[in-house]
Amino acid sequence: MTKQQWLEELPILGRLALHSHSMAFTLFNEHYQLEAPIAKDMRATLKQLEMSL
Repeated sequence: MTKQQWLEELPILGRLALHSHSMAFTLFNEHYQLEAPIAKDMRATLKQLEMSL
């Protein structure tokens, strides 16, 4: 395998692509609602995927 072939096979994102924008749950009769922005590496990945369409 050449270096170019190896580089073409690298994943766009170097981790599991799992993200939840918001989550809500109740624990011990207390309600929690959490929100999180999309991480920088996930935003970059989404941008690259959009450009490939």
